[in-house]
Amino acid sequence: MFVLGSCESAQSGQESGFGNSFGIGAVLLLKGAAAVVGSNWSADDARSLAQNECLYAHLLAGRTVSEALKTTRRDLHQRGDPTSSWALFTAMGDPFARLRTAPTGTAP
Repeated sequence: MFVLGSCESAQSGQESGFGNSFGIGAVLLLKGAAAVVGSNWSADDARSLAQNECLYAHLLAGRTVSEALKTTRRDLHQRGDPTSSWALFTAMGDPFARLRTAPTGTAP
C-alpha cells in the first residue's frame, strides 16, 4: 500500500504533448501495489498533514483502506474542515487492503 503526499498524485489522463498518460498511482497499481491513496488536487501542507495523520491513525488501527479513508473524511468534516481538505484524498486499487505492520518487539 502506498500513500502519496504529492499534489494531484491520484490523477491520470491527458497530458499536454504526451497524449494519454498514467499517473504515478496508476503505475504503482500496474506494478503490483494492492492500494494507493493519492490526492485529487493541490493542497497546502497543513491540510495534507491533517489528512495524513488521521488516515494513518485509522490504518494503524487495522481498518481497510476504504474504511480508513471514509472515517478520515467523516472525522475532518465533523471538526469543520472545508470540503477541499476532507475530500482531498482518494483510494485506488483493492478497497479491502490493510496496512501490514511488523510484530511489536521485532527489529528490522
